[in-house]
Amino acid sequence: MRIRRAMDMLAVSPAKVSEVAAISGYEDVKYFSRLFKKHTGKTPSEYREEALSFKPSGS
Repeated sequence: MRIRRAMDMLAVSPAKVSEVAAISGYEDVKYFSRLFKKHTGKTPSEYREEALSFKPSGS
């Protein structure tokens, strides 16, 4: 559940990965990143990059 929330935040928020981790309830960023990768197959940064690249440009 917390990872899903983090995924949503990473896709829409410019917040740092460490801030997203903290908001999601993880104090340790390395632990958060490891858990995130285990669940999604990507690091938080990779996930955000991919999520942003798939967004249609606003018009």
